[in-house]
This record gives sequence, C-alpha cells and structure tokens, in this order.
Amino acid sequence: IALNWKATPEQNVYASYSQGFKGGGFDPRTNVVGTKISLTQARAGYKPETIATYELGLKSSFNGGRITTNTALFYSDYKDVQIPGSVAIDTNGDGKDDSFAGITTNAGKAKIRGFEFEAVAHLTKEFTLSGMYSYIDAKYKEYIVAGVNVANQRNFQNTPRNSANLRATYEVPMPLAGYDGRLSLIGGASYRGHTFQFETPSIIDQDAYKLYDASIVWTRADGKIRAGLHGKNLSDVHYKTAGYLFPTLGNEGTLTAFYGAPRTVQGTVEYRF
Repeated sequence: IALNWKATPEQNVYASYSQGFKGGGFDPRTNVVGTKISLTQARAGYKPETIATYELGLKSSFNGGRITTNTALFYSDYKDVQIPGSVAIDTNGDGKDDSFAGITTNAGKAKIRGFEFEAVAHLTKEFTLSGMYSYIDAKYKEYIVAGVNVANQRNFQNTPRNSANLRATYEVPMPLAGYDGRLSLIGGASYRGHTFQFETPSIIDQDAYKLYDASIVWTRADGKIRAGLHGKNLSDVHYKTAGYLFPTLGNEGTLTAFYGAPRTVQGTVEYRF
C-alpha cells in the first residue's frame, strides 16, 4: 500500500505499508542419531517469518533539477525471525561429536528502525557528486533460549548501524584516435560500521572500515567503445564479509571467515554491438 502527495512541483511526499512472508520448514540433517536437539524439535522444524514495514519519505529537486535528494524513515516489525545455525552431532553413535548439522530456529520478535538519505548534485556541467547515508537500529525484543528471554544479549547479523558512501565524477570531452569521446575521472569512498557475523559476539566480527576506489574511463561518443583503468580497495584494507561456525567435537569447532578482495587494479575494454 502506497500513498503519494506532491507538496510542490519539486517535492514529493510518500508513505507506504508492506507485509512480507518467508515460509517455514525443517532440515532433515538434524533427524539423526546423536543430535543435540530432540527428534520432536527437528521434525517440528521452524515457523514462518513475517514482517510488516512502514515507510515515510520525501523526494526533492532543487535548482532546476541539478540537485536531487531522497529521504526515507522506516520501521519494521518482525515476528518469528528465522535464525540459521549449526549443532554438533554424533553420526556413528560412539558418544563423540564428529560432525555438524544445520538447524534454523525462531527468535520471537524484532524491531528495525532507521532512515536513509541519498543525494545527487550536478555542481557543474562536468562535475557531479553523489552520496548516501544509512542508519539502522535493529534489535531483538524476544529471543527465548531454555525458557529465558535473552534478546538483550543477541545482535543482528550483517546489519551495521551506520553505512555511507560518496562518489565524485568529472567528465571532459576528449577525442582519441580520430573519434570523439569523453574522459571520466571517478573517485569513491565508502564506510561500513561495526558488523556482527553471528547473533553473539565473535572474534571474526568486523570493525568499522573504509574503502577507496578510483577509475579513469574513456567512452566513445556513440557509446560503443569504452576503455578504463580501475583501482579497488586502494588502501588495501583487510575486511571480513561473512563467516561460519561449524561445531564438531564437544566445545571445539571450526570458525571460518571470508574476506573481501584486497587492493586490485584492473584494465577493461568494452565493445557494444
């Protein structure tokens, strides 16, 4: 459901309400000898996840369209949030854990609120700035473990509170090899706040970090040929993008982290038919 109001020729206010649903199920791998959960729980599986989201936004245009902004406030009400995880199992019945099985459980309730701001500014005919800032406050309100609500001890996976990016582009005409074209100089910076890999703190949680990119691109006037040189993660930051915890032997297990690409420099040539 969405409603729109045009406050002025350069401003548009909107409000929306939406609902989402993710089906439940069960993982048959937990229905084995030695699992740390009961067969009744394994067969019962996990409940469907539902969400209701409210959003209020403002889209604005200034100075004849040279500057545009989008601002949005949002609030989401989660119920039966699905939480994927793993449990240790004894596959051969010898009393020792030797493998693991996936299991999905439900956290009762969660609330997510925040806002996003985006802007694009054509400062001159050649120079453009664009950027984004996002704030997300995601909290569990009900998370039952052994009959106790531990919501205040749990965190949302992969949901940094603050994130932002800024991009600058400078374009000038530049003939090359007898063809008209344009040269684009592009620079970008991004920020991502502290990120939890799991619901509880872990040594592979990622602290806040910044990334810097730059490109120089020549495009032929008809758009059929494009050549560029691109540098990514120029400050060579080591940052984690995901991780897994596989329990195997008692309190021991395997903790795995995946990292983003290091500093890379890449040349590209494109031809469009």
